[in-house]
Parts: sequence; structure tokens; C-alpha cells
Amino acid sequence: MNSSYLFSVQYLNVTIEDPEFLGWTFYPAAKLFLLITGIIFNAACLFLSLTTPSFRNAFAVYLLAVLSSNLLTLLIYYPLSIIQDLYSQWPLNHALCGVLLYGNLVSRSLCLHFHGLITLNRYWAILAPLSYRVHHAPATAVTFCGVSALYLHATEVTAIVLDFRLRRWSIEQANCYLDVMAQRVYIGVIYAVNYGVALLVIAAYPYVLWTHVRQKRKVVGAEVQRGAGWGLAITLLTGSVLVCWVPHGIMMFVLFVREESAQLTGWEVAWLLNMLQPLLDPLIFFGTVEPVRENLLGRWRRLRKALAA
Repeated sequence: MNSSYLFSVQYLNVTIEDPEFLGWTFYPAAKLFLLITGIIFNAACLFLSLTTPSFRNAFAVYLLAVLSSNLLTLLIYYPLSIIQDLYSQWPLNHALCGVLLYGNLVSRSLCLHFHGLITLNRYWAILAPLSYRVHHAPATAVTFCGVSALYLHATEVTAIVLDFRLRRWSIEQANCYLDVMAQRVYIGVIYAVNYGVALLVIAAYPYVLWTHVRQKRKVVGAEVQRGAGWGLAITLLTGSVLVCWVPHGIMMFVLFVREESAQLTGWEVAWLLNMLQPLLDPLIFFGTVEPVRENLLGRWRRLRKALAA
């Protein structure tokens, strides 16, 4: 399995050779399965969300942002990552290597940050319900998502540009990866802020929710109270993010500290869990967001009726 977060130490004396086709092993096959199913489920959920009249509120903006970032990751990162896994060295040009790094670094960060905004939205509704009801509107949600996207592009695209300028040898020598050691301080800050802080915000949600339930405070936020299953959706989304991202984050931290790319015990499990995130999101939406689910069931009933006629 190839990773776009490999380290440069072990590649200094590698001789350039023609890429060797490695065949379809478990990792590219698993990514292909997740690519196909993920595109189907995310696109279907996005379409149903946009065509559900009752799903026109501020909270829906975050869910649509998550689905859109999932599709961006699936369409950009997964196909190029499959190609990367099929060959011993990067078989395409430098520009497409940059696209792969963008998909792995930026688009996946967008998904994590939009999950974090969903959690912050819940914090606001629980801790300051009156302010939430008065000030939180679709325009507010769009602003939060837009600012987050601009910030991630400014910080992480910069890392990719610096990677190409600072790299001392051709990518064909070591496959397409982000040379962390060439800009270790900057990448370390990005990991800590863009990933670590987002995960901490999401990880704190169970405690905040438990404290809220314990104190039996009533949430006034209308969007949380309308019985659309969004409270359950947020809880399940929080759990899925922690399961999918925390093991991967721990592994990346260990690799960063050890300054090497040697495979660690449990890396395969952490990788697989992380790759599952774009598939879990739409499944959770289908199962917990009632307006979207009713739209899906209604279309299914109409299709069955049309086929039976």
C-alpha cells in the first residue's frame, strides 16, 4: 500500500526505473469498491437532499458540505490513489501528482472540518440556545463553510507548492508523496491545527452532550427539535469520525515522530477505517435524516408502481 505521507529518508539512494505493474492487491481493490459505492451513495444522498423541500435550513448546509467534500475526495483522490497502488513508482506526470496530493490533503481535510462545523453547530445549540435560534441562519452556515474551505486551501495548498519547490529529486524515485521532512515544522503545525484541533472538537462532543443531558437543559434550537433525527445523526457522525480518523491520526503522529515510513502494527486497520468515512456519511444520513429518507422511500414507491403498471 502506498501513502501520500511518506518520508524522504529511505529514498535518497533509489535508482530511477520504469514503473512496474504490481497487480490488483487488496488495497487498490478495496479503494475501487469504496470509490464506486461511495460515489453512488454520496451522489444519491446529495440529490435527495437538494430535492427535499423540507430540507431547507441552516443545518442542512453542513450536511451538504460533507457530501460535496466526500464526492470531491472520491473523484480526485481515490482514482489516482488506485493508480499509485498499482505501480511500484508513480507512472504519471508531476501535475497529476499534485492533484493526488490535493485530493489526499485538502479534500479530505475539508470533510473533517465540515464534520467539525457540525459539532460546533451542536455546541452552539446546546450551550447558547437563544443565540443559536436568533443568529444561526443558512447564510451563517455558508459563511462558516466558506471560511473553513478558504483557510484549508491557503494552508495546505501552500504545503503542496512548497513540496514541489523544495523537493531535491524526481518523484519517480520515490512515488508521489508529500516530503514531510523537507518542511517538517510547517507540516507539523498543519497536522496539529488542521487535524488535531478538529478531532479534539469532535471528540469532546460526547462529554458536552452527556453534561447537557445530565443537567436536563432544553435545547431551544428549532432545527434540533423538529424530530428530523438530526440529533441522532450528529451523534452517529461524531462516532464515525472518531472511529475513522483517530487511529489514522495516531499512526501518522507516530510516523512523524519516528521520521520514517516503516509499516506499523495496526496501520492496515487504521488505513481501512479512514477510507470508510466517505461511505459511512451518506449511510448515516439515509438512516437518520427523516426528510431525506422519506424522499428516497417516496421515489422508490413511485418507481415500483410505475414498473408494475
